[in-house]
Amino acid sequence: MRGFGWSFLAWARALLLRMPPGPERDAAIASSVAAVALGHHGDPRAAAPLLDALSHELADVRFAVVSALGRLGAPASGALPHLRRLAQHDPDRRVQSAAARASGRIEEAVRRGSAELVAAETPQGRGTELGASLAPAGRGTEPEADPTDWCS
Repeated sequence: MRGFGWSFLAWARALLLRMPPGPERDAAIASSVAAVALGHHGDPRAAAPLLDALSHELADVRFAVVSALGRLGAPASGALPHLRRLAQHDPDRRVQSAAARASGRIEEAVRRGSAELVAAETPQGRGTELGASLAPAGRGTEPEADPTDWCS
């Protein structure tokens, strides 16, 4: 697992300073850190619990969840309709911006993944590589040459 980096630390510090001490702040911090950790872990199974948390009442938690979904990429494609809605209608501008970025990252990952699948399914050459590898030693899959047709 990669480190969280300075942007996460700055965000966590701002969250601590913005909210008064108490159980609500503690819950927000725990939920946010869990969301960020799920996103950094990269496990596709994290998409479902993150999707459930998109409607959290606290903007700081929604921000963390949206960012984590964007980090997951293609496995979070089921969240795209929700992220687009948040990008347009969330009351918090930070969440709107993060949702727009996350949507873009997920869409790009889906496009890139689709292109990789197509490339993996496209056979190389004319399909003779497999046939040649299965042919008896010393013989390929090319048609036998006509000894009388040496000009072609």
